[in-house]
Amino acid sequence: MIGEPADKETALKQCDRCAALITAFQHDTADGLTEARAQLKADPRDDNAQFMLGKLDLNHVWLYLGTLGRRTGWNEYWEARHSLDAVIERNPRHMRARLARSWIDYIVDTRMSWGTKWILGGGNKKKALATMSDAAKTTGDFYTSAEARFALWDVQVREKNVTGALATAQSLTVDFPRNSELTRFIESQGPVPRSK
Repeated sequence: MIGEPADKETALKQCDRCAALITAFQHDTADGLTEARAQLKADPRDDNAQFMLGKLDLNHVWLYLGTLGRRTGWNEYWEARHSLDAVIERNPRHMRARLARSWIDYIVDTRMSWGTKWILGGGNKKKALATMSDAAKTTGDFYTSAEARFALWDVQVREKNVTGALATAQSLTVDFPRNSELTRFIESQGPVPRSK
């Protein structure tokens, strides 16, 4: 995130590398969306293409709304929501689609006003937290598992669940010992009590 909401524009202008990174992100996202739509046109039931379409749409929305603080991406939001719902309906065990959809539920429920929640189709924090917790415990491929555990850690921090966040962070450092965010978070909590 680039600063707090009041200073995002200023912080962005002070970032020498940000403009080029954002341009590259936009270019890669547009290419990915074009490819995902082409694959879906060839096979409308391609779960991987449909998931990637939804995930890339969400990346677009999070960049503009979350990072830059710009309210844009209405079409991308709804395409993402419908795409992820379609994947989950066909394949309820598609963990990455469930995780991405749980982020929608969480953000809409916790960051939006009542009226905006209604316009965006509603959210459900409790459901999102349960999905992320279940996903983090599921044994699957390494990258899906890592994505689930990092998602759980993120929401635990947001929810100020320090005990849970610390346990998840310590678990993640086993696989990601050089992750500086995990290290900073663990160190910020002080010495870990030794078990007797």
